[in-house]
Amino acid sequence: MKSIHFFFFSLKGQLILGVILLHAMLMSLFVVDFINQERHFLHEQLSAQEKGLGALVASNAALPLMNNDLVALSELVTQVEELPDVQMIFIVDNHSRIRASNQEIRNNQKFSDPKSLTLINPLIHGKMSINQRFHDHLFDTAHTIYLGGKPIGYVRIISSTQRVTQQMESLTYHGVFYIVIAIVLGGIIAWLIVRKFTARITLLSEAAEQITHQNYNINLPSFRGKDELSQMGRAFGLMIDSIHQQMESLSYEILQRKNAESRLFHKAHHDELTQLANRALFMDRLEHALHHAKRNQTQLAVLFIDLDRFKEINNTFGHEMGDCILIAIAHRLQENVRQEDTITRLGGDEFTIIIEDIETISHVSAVAEKLVNALQAPIVTSAQEFFVTCSIGISLYPNDGEEIQSLLHRADCAMYQAKEEGRNGYHYCT
Repeated sequence: MKSIHFFFFSLKGQLILGVILLHAMLMSLFVVDFINQERHFLHEQLSAQEKGLGALVASNAALPLMNNDLVALSELVTQVEELPDVQMIFIVDNHSRIRASNQEIRNNQKFSDPKSLTLINPLIHGKMSINQRFHDHLFDTAHTIYLGGKPIGYVRIISSTQRVTQQMESLTYHGVFYIVIAIVLGGIIAWLIVRKFTARITLLSEAAEQITHQNYNINLPSFRGKDELSQMGRAFGLMIDSIHQQMESLSYEILQRKNAESRLFHKAHHDELTQLANRALFMDRLEHALHHAKRNQTQLAVLFIDLDRFKEINNTFGHEMGDCILIAIAHRLQENVRQEDTITRLGGDEFTIIIEDIETISHVSAVAEKLVNALQAPIVTSAQEFFVTCSIGISLYPNDGEEIQSLLHRADCAMYQAKEEGRNGYHYCT
């Protein structure tokens, strides 16, 4: 009892307790701040992942939903529900009827619960194209399905955050472990400082201060003795090595996550078959191109390309052969335009190209003729040769419009004029 009283009221005891409390507080603040930042990062990452997944599913569901192909929609739902974290998925038409789901829900049913209505109503009224809510430890994401720039339904995906919760529990466990280690080491350091003021102890105290400031580039001398001070020095070295390993591991994990985000972004903004830009990326780049053209008072062209009689090839030789031809077409388009021009596969056999900084209209005509001639060349496969032509509609900024939808609409109309004039050619908007 007397020794305990001496410990708490002596300078040695107060110093040790003070250092222990200081280490515990600093490490706790560091761990709590790190865990909160990691929780926010993981939630943001999962949110972005779910939005990207919703956009991808919406893109793939457009044609089956338009054609009322319930079998294709069901297959798409089956593929998505196998992804980690996905709990529920619904594909709903423009009349709010459920057309496909992984739940035991009859087709044509409608959502009526308040949470669903709060999520879906902004999409139905056209206030936004994607809406996401977090409730009951779930991410609830709805994404509008567009076809030809018009909404025809939406996709709803409900995903679990259990993986994030498990990772946070693991981080909390390790954080408590390091807090305990910091408390123990703080007490040892204080004890050594009180007992013996030497150069080596001063060096260790300076090293401890650097660690609290997250400076881990510390070079300690070799501690070869068997006394407590030497043991402390070696323990400090092991701790620093452990921190370096943890930092390297954390850096590698962050790099892996960034790579995963990059792959997810690419998948969400590129066509899976041809690896060309998809509709979402096309709309974004066209918007930027219009801003650039307005700011610099330049012209740009939108080319709407549709393959002639491509459906006959699909029906005769199958979709697998059709996919091979689409890939070959994509390569030819890339080979015959500038690298800075944006090529997009909108879906099916429809492609678009954005040509910026046009000096004369003749330049656009030269590009269109080059594309028509390039696509006329036979496409050789292992089975046979295919001859595929195209019809191209062209709209110009600012002559044919200053908004995205007007330029797309007029390029589409011009494409149909090219088809009416015999296909295998191009036509400007008139």
